Amino acid sequence: MRLTTDYGKAFRVGCAQGKYLVSGRKRSSNNCDRLRDKLLPIRVVKMKPRPLKKEPLMTRPVKKFAPFFALASLAFVCQSAWAQSVDFSEPKNGDVVSSPFKVAFKVSGMTVAPAGNMTKDTGHHHLLINASAIPEGASIPADEAHQHFGKGQTETQVSLPPGRYKLSMQFGNGAHQSYGEKMSKTIEVTVK
Repeated sequence: MRLTTDYGKAFRVGCAQGKYLVSGRKRSSNNCDRLRDKLLPIRVVKMKPRPLKKEPLMTRPVKKFAPFFALASLAFVCQSAWAQSVDFSEPKNGDVVSSPFKVAFKVSGMTVAPAGNMTKDTGHHHLLINASAIPEGASIPADEAHQHFGKGQTETQVSLPPGRYKLSMQFGNGAHQSYGEKMSKTIEVTVK
């Protein structure tokens, strides 16, 4: 038998027959039946299990669909990181072109802006001829092999002598700093 204090002068008594709430003074006995007989004048009430608190109706659907909401919000947050990329509209990889030829750039997940604009997720294109992508944060050089389109241009005419060329597009911020390999694309073209 176990006798524990509850609120105020009420006590909880546990025995093999069940639990009883006893109002009044604490009593003890080795036999539950004797205890029940002694406590009858005091008022012994058989305890009922407390009902669980029901949640408000609006939280039930939220809890039911919480994994879906979490997945959707994760996809929304990560969408911008996954969607950031650059590509050539033309020419395509492996094309044979005659000089001068048109080179058109496209960008996803960022906005083209002129040089000097340091707004987040903005930048401008750079065309690298027979050069590799620039590491993230490094300044993009300005020479014949590294053409800058700081006015926000998305296409240009390129004149090259006949031969095979590796064209790399590098997207950079307003200070001509590279966004790294994630924002570069390389193709090969043959000029005839």
